[in-house]
Amino acid sequence: MRQAIVDELRRDGGRRYEAVAQPDYVDESRIDSEGVWGSDVEIFVAATMLRTPIAVYSAFGDHQYLWQVFQPLERADAAAGPANHDHLIYLQNSNSHFEPVVDVGVSTTPEYTHKYSLTI
Repeated sequence: MRQAIVDELRRDGGRRYEAVAQPDYVDESRIDSEGVWGSDVEIFVAATMLRTPIAVYSAFGDHQYLWQVFQPLERADAAAGPANHDHLIYLQNSNSHFEPVVDVGVSTTPEYTHKYSLTI
């Protein structure tokens, strides 16, 4: 998956993703090297490649956890087909690692009422 994202970022000199990454992003971030952690840029590119939104649950600010949804860019080529907005891929970002979420529910613990609980 890493190599596919790198190839996609390098396609067309990186101009397609210039809103989220500079054309030299791959070289500067070294994301093409094993052991280098991905960021929201790679999540956005993956959402576009998979034509499916990706929701990431992570801490913002004062340890408040929120969902951030990465919507795919619409592809200009008809062969790719329409984006699939009926499904989402769920990830949790904890300690700078993205982990898959296999279940999402509302917590019943009083201090977490109306907060989402996750199973990873």
